[in-house]
Amino acid sequence: MGVVVIVFSLLWLGIGQFIKKYPELLAGYNTMSPEKKRNVDIQAVGKLFCRGFQIMAAAMVVIYFGLQLAGLPMQTAVAGFLAVIFLGTSVLLVMARKHDKNLRSGLKYYLTAGVILFLFLGAVALFLFT
Repeated sequence: MGVVVIVFSLLWLGIGQFIKKYPELLAGYNTMSPEKKRNVDIQAVGKLFCRGFQIMAAAMVVIYFGLQLAGLPMQTAVAGFLAVIFLGTSVLLVMARKHDKNLRSGLKYYLTAGVILFLFLGAVALFLFT
């Protein structure tokens, strides 16, 4: 499983670099009208996501192997690995909001992050208690 964590972390780093180089490929940006595109600092969003993916990749490795070295069961280490993905994605979605100056309800972003966190908690509960 350790090899999978390392490969996945390297993939995460690659995705982060790709987003930094081509931020306009982020979901939803190309479907915006030109007026709405002017209100989005897409370069800043790309840098934010790149940095976020770098932090998540490092955290995946550190948390997984740290929990393994602590002698905790494999299920706990995998749950920590998954926690980084779900929590990191939720935080990135909320943080990216500050670079979008289009008028929208903040509820949409917080609801999305809340749904991701709810799914994460459900998956961890199923994983740990079955």
